[in-house]
Amino acid sequence: MRLIHPHVIASVCLSAVAAIAPPSHAQRASFTARDVAWIADQALRVVVPPERALSGSTVASRQIAFDVDGTLAAFSLPPSADTAFHLERNVTTAAPDALSDCSQMVPGPCAHLGRKAHVLITPISVDRTHVSVRVIVGWAVRSASVPDTVSMGKGFLVGFAPRLYFVRRADGVWAFERQDRSVIAM
Repeated sequence: MRLIHPHVIASVCLSAVAAIAPPSHAQRASFTARDVAWIADQALRVVVPPERALSGSTVASRQIAFDVDGTLAAFSLPPSADTAFHLERNVTTAAPDALSDCSQMVPGPCAHLGRKAHVLITPISVDRTHVSVRVIVGWAVRSASVPDTVSMGKGFLVGFAPRLYFVRRADGVWAFERQDRSVIAM
């Protein structure tokens, strides 16, 4: 019997959520890093406000590790576009290996992610005036978890992934329109 490495399982699970509905390419809008940052700021405000509790700890106490490179790539922008990617929200940039030692299937150290909440945003449907995105939020739940404290026990990757809708205003700025009632739990 061959075992699958835990980070492969985590990557596959998160990729599966991101690939649920690939973006439509009919009349596809072109995005700048500034557009994506604007969408990301609004998405973070709606989905993971500082006071939201994630397994007993607030987002403010956990902090956010935002996957800038993954988000830019999902919007067909090069990683170099991150120089123009500025968020109003105070986040750290997620390291490429942030989820490499954290799995939904097997408890792992989750040392790269630590207590942070990992966030990746991917487009689902895009046209010139509307875009819907999947906001994928994942964090480690430790086996010896005490609210708002750091536990160094092994943990599982858990999370959720809501769908948000944005509309382009007359001034060209993307504005939050609504959130789907259904949310994918991971």
